[in-house]
Amino acid sequence: STSSIEGISATSSSGPVYGGLAYVLGTATLSSTTASGVRASSSSSYVHGGLLCVGDGGTATLASVSTTGSVAGSASGGIQGGLVEALSGGTAYLTSCSFASAYAVAETAVISGSLVYVETGATTHVTSCTSTNATTVSDSGVVNGGVLYLGGVDGGVNGTAEVYDCQFDNTDVRSDSGRVHGGVVFFAAKSKAKVIGTSVTNSTISTDSGTINGGVVHVWKDANPMLERTTLFKARITAGTGDIMGGCISATQGRLSLDMTTVAGCRSKSASGKVQGGGALLSASAVLVMSNTTLFKDNSVADTELATCRGQKSCKGHTLYVAGATAVYMLPAPAGRWIAGNMCVVNRKACAQTEDGKIIDNNCGNTVAACRQLASATGTVSCS
Repeated sequence: STSSIEGISATSSSGPVYGGLAYVLGTATLSSTTASGVRASSSSSYVHGGLLCVGDGGTATLASVSTTGSVAGSASGGIQGGLVEALSGGTAYLTSCSFASAYAVAETAVISGSLVYVETGATTHVTSCTSTNATTVSDSGVVNGGVLYLGGVDGGVNGTAEVYDCQFDNTDVRSDSGRVHGGVVFFAAKSKAKVIGTSVTNSTISTDSGTINGGVVHVWKDANPMLERTTLFKARITAGTGDIMGGCISATQGRLSLDMTTVAGCRSKSASGKVQGGGALLSASAVLVMSNTTLFKDNSVADTELATCRGQKSCKGHTLYVAGATAVYMLPAPAGRWIAGNMCVVNRKACAQTEDGKIIDNNCGNTVAACRQLASATGTVSCS
């Protein structure tokens, strides 16, 4: 039978909160449970999992758990997992769970995963779960993953996460002057994460004067995540005076692999800031590998109301913007599309030769390469 939990509240004025319901150091299972009104807050310290915090050596399983209206808040500390955090050495399994209307709010605090936070050295498996109407609000703090924070800190050991067959719909992230790194998912340094068979739809990410690095996904440092059979669809990313660096995806260093994945309908607009990479922005030696019918479609660095960009300095790259990075596409492409594998040149009549194969006019031989680049019928190149 299904059990219910209501009105969980864990509040601290100056100390941290480790799991509003439980701090797991051994083995714990919560199944077939409905939880509503989970509240966890700390004024000047951290919230480590508003519902559950899994410590070193602990294993927690959530199966067929539904939460509604959870709230995690911090003024100047931080939020690491509005509902679940797996600390270093801990393992969390989330299966067939439903998270509705989760809310995370901060003033100057850092919000890292308003639903789930995977710390350095922790492991988390999320399977067949849904998140709807998750909302993250920050004044001047940083948002690292509006729903999921996967990985660890720079220089740490691997944080591993596997996300299978999940749905994240109607995620809303709002920041006044703080930075947003991945409106839905943040892949941290050293992270080795797999997101497979998952859809992220109808995301709304906005800031006034802050910077958005990846409206939906941000890949940081030497993370090495993979998205397979995954769809990032219909995201609206807006800024006032702030910049948008990667409307749907931003990769700063690290390596991102997209296999059978679609990135579509990401619309980015800034009133007076820069907008670069409607589909993805790659920078600082990042590597993007697209393979097996991966598709970028209908992404834009100008809102649908705008006919054109404001200028080359303000918006660049409706699909991709590559700055000191590498983008690779491995065939096959989707049906009806192709990528030129060779330089497109004009094949002209060969230079006149003598019977023993010597070019009669040396100028002809010297200008063959240049002539192949010309679209005119004669292909005449002047030599002095």
